[in-house]
Amino acid sequence: MTKKKTILTSVFAFCLAVPAMLIFTACGHNHSAVAEWSSDETYHWHTCEGCEEILDKAEHTYGSWTVRTPADCDTDGLEFRVCECGKEETRAILATGHSSSDKYTYDETYHWHTCEDCEEQLDKAEHTWDEGTITTEATFQNDGVKTYTCTVCQKTRTETIAMEYIDVNYTESDAEVQTKVRFTVSESGTYYFRYEVKDCGFANGYYWFNMNKVGGGLQQTDTTHSQAKIYDANKQLIKTGMYTRAAGQFGAVETSSDTPEIVRKLLENGVKYLEMPFVTPGEYEMIVTHYPSNLYQTLEYSEGTFSKTNVALWNNSYNYFKLTLTDEMLHGDIDYGQDLQLNASPATGLTWQFLDANGNPVEKQEGDSDTYYTAPAAGTYYIVIYTETKQTGVTVQASLV
Repeated sequence: MTKKKTILTSVFAFCLAVPAMLIFTACGHNHSAVAEWSSDETYHWHTCEGCEEILDKAEHTYGSWTVRTPADCDTDGLEFRVCECGKEETRAILATGHSSSDKYTYDETYHWHTCEDCEEQLDKAEHTWDEGTITTEATFQNDGVKTYTCTVCQKTRTETIAMEYIDVNYTESDAEVQTKVRFTVSESGTYYFRYEVKDCGFANGYYWFNMNKVGGGLQQTDTTHSQAKIYDANKQLIKTGMYTRAAGQFGAVETSSDTPEIVRKLLENGVKYLEMPFVTPGEYEMIVTHYPSNLYQTLEYSEGTFSKTNVALWNNSYNYFKLTLTDEMLHGDIDYGQDLQLNASPATGLTWQFLDANGNPVEKQEGDSDTYYTAPAAGTYYIVIYTETKQTGVTVQASLV
């Protein structure tokens, strides 16, 4: 029994000794780990320098995540963490997405939202304007304002609006080809018309406003012509009131009562405006008709003197006389003189004006008066004589002196 036990004990001891002998035999010394870590996706370890046995094998142990590239509104970022072995693990930081402000920003053409984080313009588009609202009514003297609002962002823009006028066609004297403008007076009040004077100018003619009532029956009381006003192209008042010879026949130019300055402005080519009060509602038609002038008397020339005899100077009236100076008269073989002396006899209490062909006062030189002018140039001129009392049998003269 004892002998059998001894044999078993020896066998067990031998078995324990064999692994140790094998290890010692494979490495030949104690393991010496290399300093650098080896790793895969899950583990890290050291390797023995002598036998390359894997030592200290363990799962990775990472530190805290650190941002490498920050994310912004529309680009992902990146963060990483490092194990003690140096193994690095990364992951994406998802883009934050734009944070749009509720309020629109806009310029004259576009509107958009602005990202609160990166200030990028979002949802940018052109304005969508509504039909507009008149915020200031246009008047004759002042333009109005129409305001448009964008239906998306509520931005507003404005535009100037002019008053709408009734345009009256201009024609010359042939009534058969006259084109009338038709308009409706919906209620009594003041109406405005725009017309144009053409081929007229000072002393070339005058014009009438001819008014009819559609269907007939125009009365003198349907309009208030004494309160009518005429304005120039800049809407500056030229005159108030028009004379009339019959219902619907309104004379715009009255040379006997209008000053020469008013006549010049009324006959100046270009746009004019008429302000006309209407008393009776209804449908009307109007035209501006131009007539050649026959109101200017021509002085006849003879041996240095222009004259017209047996002239009637009407009371409270302007009387126009036309003369034309030529170079031959002023610088011909016979020297009648180069200055001009105006005269009317027998006549008293006269007011004189000497105008050029366009109706403008002739510039006076030193020593000139209303009846004396120094060396006027060749051209057409008008003498305008005003008297408060009627005087007949008068001779009007202009002499070179």
